Parts: sequence; C-alpha cells; structure tokens
Amino acid sequence: MSHIKRNGRAALLCGASLFSLVALTPLTAMAQTAPQDPEEDTSQLDEVVVTGIRAQLRSAQTIKQDAEVIVDSITAVDIGALPDRSVSEALQRVSGVTLQRTNAARDPARLAAEGGGVFVRGLSWVRSETNGRDIFSASSGRGLSFEDVSADLLAGVDVYKNVAANMIEGGIAGTINLRTRVPFDNRGHLLAVNTDWNYGDLSERGFWSSSVIGSNRWDTGIGEIGLLANISVSNVGNRTDSISVDRYDPVVLDPGNASDGRVAGDTVYVPKYLGWRTIDWEQERTAIALAAQWRPNADLLFTFQALGSQADAYNIERALGTESVLSPNSTYRYNDDDVFIGGTVYQANYNTDTRVGDDTKRTGDVSIGFQYTPNSPWSFTGDLQYVKSTAEIYSMTAFTQLENRPDLTITIDGDLPTVTSTGGTPTDQSTYWWAARSEERRVGKECRSRWA
Repeated sequence: MSHIKRNGRAALLCGASLFSLVALTPLTAMAQTAPQDPEEDTSQLDEVVVTGIRAQLRSAQTIKQDAEVIVDSITAVDIGALPDRSVSEALQRVSGVTLQRTNAARDPARLAAEGGGVFVRGLSWVRSETNGRDIFSASSGRGLSFEDVSADLLAGVDVYKNVAANMIEGGIAGTINLRTRVPFDNRGHLLAVNTDWNYGDLSERGFWSSSVIGSNRWDTGIGEIGLLANISVSNVGNRTDSISVDRYDPVVLDPGNASDGRVAGDTVYVPKYLGWRTIDWEQERTAIALAAQWRPNADLLFTFQALGSQADAYNIERALGTESVLSPNSTYRYNDDDVFIGGTVYQANYNTDTRVGDDTKRTGDVSIGFQYTPNSPWSFTGDLQYVKSTAEIYSMTAFTQLENRPDLTITIDGDLPTVTSTGGTPTDQSTYWWAARSEERRVGKECRSRWA
C-alpha cells in the first residue's frame, strides 16, 4: 500500500473514531448519570490535526489550479521521499521534463552519473530562477547547472511551461524556479538532521551524505523575526562501463566480404567506430542556504536570503576503440534491416586513451526584498540581488596506439554486448606507443546584480 493510501486511510480512521466518540458521549450521559471523581480530568479535546504527504500534495495541486499559466510543482516532501541527490534528478519527476544523461550534449559516448541539462517538452534553453530571481552558472552560459545544487535546500520547484506577463522572459523552453526555505514557512522552531551512505557495487566504494536545517521565529518589540540555516554535504561516486558505436554508414558489399545471406551489390550498414570505456567518477558538493525575515507589522515583510554551492568533481577515463569495424568481412552478421550486429575484426587498429578531469564550480546568490500590502487592491514588492559564479574545468588526455594488432570478436545483438580480444599482446605496456596528448583548461567567471 502506498504512502498516500496509508496516510489517507489513517486520517479517515482517526476522523471516524473521533466522530463516533463525540456522537456517543451525549447518548451515554442521557442513559446513565454517575457521580464524577473530583480528581478526574474533565478537559475536552478541541481539535485533532493530521498532517502528512496529503497536505503536500494538496499544496502542489493548489499551485497548479491557481496559476494563470501551465505550471507543474513538486514540494519538499516530494523531493525528500525520492532517491534524488540533485535538483536535476528531482526535476525528472515532473511531467514533460527530461534530463541529459551524458556529460555534454555533443558527447553521447560518455554517460553521466547524474542527470545534467534539463529539457522542457524536448526543448533546451530553460530559464533558471531562485525564489523568482535570476540565477546562472558560469559553466553553462545563461542557465544554472541544476546538477550542482543539492535538493536538500529546496522547499519546492516550479516548472513554468509558458511565461506570464509578470515574469521575465528569456527561456525558449520555459522557466524553472527553485524555492528555498524561509523561517516563516514554519509555525515555530524546526530542527532536522538527515544522513545516508551510498555504496557503489562496481567501484566498491561507499560515500556518505548529510544535511541539517534549523529554523525559529520570535515575537519582539520591533515585530516578528525569523532565522533559518540549512547546510548540505553530498558525496557521490560510481563507475560506468559502456560499449558504444558511432553512426552507421552504408557499405556496398563485394564478393570478398559478402556474408550472412547477403550477396555482392547489397548495401549493409556498419558503424564507423566502436569503443568501450570505463569512467571512475566522484563528486563532493557542499551547499549552504541562509534566510532571515522581519515583519514589523501585518502589512510589511522584509526577507534576506543567501545561497552558496560548490561542487568538486574528479574523474578518470580509460577507453579503447577501433575504426576497423567499418571494413566488412565474411564473418559479419546483420539483422533483418541489414544492420551490423556482430562479427570478427581481423588485426584491428587500436586507439586508446586515458583522460583525467578535475572540475570546481561555485555559485553564490545574495538577495534582499520587501513586500508591502497596505490593502487588498494594492501591493508593492522590490528585490535587490547579486549573483556570482565561477567554474574551473581541467581535462588532460593521453592517446596511445597498439603496435601488435589483435583480432576483435564483437556481439551487440544480445542482452549484453561483448567485445573479445584474441591474439596480440594488449596487456603488454611495451607494445604501445605515444600518439598524442590533449590538455584543456577553462576558467569562467560571471557576476550580475539586479534591482527590481
């Protein structure tokens, strides 16, 4: 039984029991009159309030119903109940939102451990906001690197699939607004601690993560004041093993390479390149959110918010590949659509590389705003914001080639693709020679201030 159903059933049972108790009490008093014990507690229960996931679902539903645009929303309880470690991973639960599962859109061979770029209804260029204000990352142009922000800091996420008149334009696909917690969200004090440990079976390593949030509000001589602090430390890592093929090119068979029922003159489709790689990746992400609110009177509210996030990622890639698969021979097999599904590549030309990546990304956001509502027809708001983001990206690759060229037997039509090397000496380091090296260093920095 799901959490929603269990909570709903518990709420109904509690409600039914309370109703029965209230209904039966007068009847019992009329049927029997007995002297009361002077020491007996005669206080009555005024109200029973049951809160849980149902209240959070209603909150998200209310946002959708009251909005004048197409918007989807997930709340903090929704995020906390899911095994997601970043904002982008939590966003995949929203209808119409998909994630980029590779390190870069132009590099589909390298699978990512965490979801990266966000697409709304299949479109990129998503505008990113925090609490209705602009935010960005230096490593991804105008938008925010959602995978660099911890989901533990959020009160909710709103996905706007079209823009209202009172919203800032700039996102072709839509707008994603990250809402962080503020002290006046809670009726009183709040203290919560969360910790977990994640183990990677391939990497055979464990990683711990933890977060803590504290909040309180006080009535003072100058009005109501609230303070909140939220800290999250997330460590994650894994190992990715993959076999990938490049685009399939048409090849016209001749009598020397026809096979598997194909004859000379037939056209088959063979991948230009086939490669396999292992990537060991780990990341430490630290994020802090601070908030303070002051309400001098019922009509005026001041809010200060600060958000800081730093993600340090390190990875090592070991890859091998060959372009020799593009030359068919008599061992090649094809499916019913004449697409290559396996065979042996004789004396394959090995291309190997070892790549090291070390990235550090930081984003800081400080803002102060006010809201003045003297009466129902009128309201005044203002915000002052400063955002700073830096990215330091380092990548170094060493390319080698194998002098003795072994044979490769390839099978990619089964449940698990396999590549088997026979002949040659691929494990002997002395048989490799240096082919090339590539080094890349990128440092990005961007600052922006805004008054609205």
